[in-house]
Amino acid sequence: MIEKSAQTRNVFIAGGTGDIGGALVPLLLKHNFSVQCLVREKSISKLPQGSKPIKGNVLDKSTFVEKISPSDTFIHLVGVSHPGPFKGDQFRKIDLISLQQSVEASVAAGIKLECGSSSTCNERVHPR
Repeated sequence: MIEKSAQTRNVFIAGGTGDIGGALVPLLLKHNFSVQCLVREKSISKLPQGSKPIKGNVLDKSTFVEKISPSDTFIHLVGVSHPGPFKGDQFRKIDLISLQQSVEASVAAGIKLECGSSSTCNERVHPR
């Protein structure tokens, strides 16, 4: 169940057109959250009506850091689909870099809450 405070929550999502984001964005909109989604130009048409597309590259924070406001929550859902050990290089180049860029951008934007989800936790790729 999604609970919402009396104040409108503004959510910025990286990965809003993927498997998890595709389910989460409509749910947030249904509960009257304001939702901005970081998307590539070619993915804008995949966003649910009511969400605001923010064109940028999740691998380069300079393309979206100034566009995070007025969001107070950042949700990072970017990841390589269909994980497997043979995709270790892709995880490092996409999952890891996009997460680093998202964390740095959200800190710079003064985000109060950041959440993330990944389809994998491969210890050789993401050592503890």
